[in-house]
Amino acid sequence: FTNYFEPRHPSAAVQVAERLGFHVVVPPRVCCGRPLISKGFLQEAVRQAEATTRALIPLTQQGIPIVFCEPGCFSAVRDDHPHLVSVEMRDEARQVAQSCVTFEEWCCQILKALPKSIVKEQFQRSLPGTGQILLHGHCHQKALVGMDSSIQLLSNIPKAQVTSLDSGCCGMAGMFGYERGHYEVSRAVGEWRLFPALRESDAGTVVVASGFSCRHQISHFTEHKAVSSMELLATLI
Repeated sequence: FTNYFEPRHPSAAVQVAERLGFHVVVPPRVCCGRPLISKGFLQEAVRQAEATTRALIPLTQQGIPIVFCEPGCFSAVRDDHPHLVSVEMRDEARQVAQSCVTFEEWCCQILKALPKSIVKEQFQRSLPGTGQILLHGHCHQKALVGMDSSIQLLSNIPKAQVTSLDSGCCGMAGMFGYERGHYEVSRAVGEWRLFPALRESDAGTVVVASGFSCRHQISHFTEHKAVSSMELLATLI
């Protein structure tokens, strides 16, 4: 989905990494199988998990961190694949899982290792609007690694005031919200906390959401256009 519909997000991640002095390797494009797992097509998901493991294990063996732009893909490789693959591939799947990090985790650690004065120098432009950032966390991200890295990463932006919303789920859940019979349920989930919080925010507020389904849900039901953390940073660094 990201490669074909939202390529600006991985492109932004590469841009930020290169500006921080890193060389980026893009592995073979193999779907993580998250859609198959979500729909219960587990035999097909096993094949995807094993294909992903074969594609990523060479990077793991070289000690290269595997950075994910999409939390749903991250959770599939990090959490599901070691349980899905054949016994023969289980050790390799675990090795790959241990090398997986979200973009927010990776970038936060890189900036944390730099002196604060150097971090400030990385930002060439000011944050647009009022400096207010509302952060909505993806459910898989919150469940596996939490939001601390995202908060700390965005807090590096000069004059940024970051609020991590206690917003629950956006209601989209992959393609759930687009399916016949689920639309109103999807809307109701978002209306529980997320949509009201966004509607109450100022027009100049920057909304950050790491998941593509969350971003689409936000743009569909509110006046805000959410961006990813890598997309926001790429405009500032």
